[in-house]
Amino acid sequence: MELITTGKATPSFIVSHKLPLGDAPEAYKHFDERDNGWTKVILKPGMTARTRELAGSGATSRNGSERS
Repeated sequence: MELITTGKATPSFIVSHKLPLGDAPEAYKHFDERDNGWTKVILKPGMTARTRELAGSGATSRNGSERS
């Protein structure tokens, strides 16, 4: 915690995806299978695919290519 508060560590890089709550089953499957790049997923109720596009979530498709 001290490293974070002093700015020496930035844990936010761990978040790999910000997705709508409706994408939870697919996101869990990626995470459970330990697919490359699926380290930490934040599910956002109220977020839609369109708002994800506008936010530039950096989410990836099933084959690993970027979709934003």
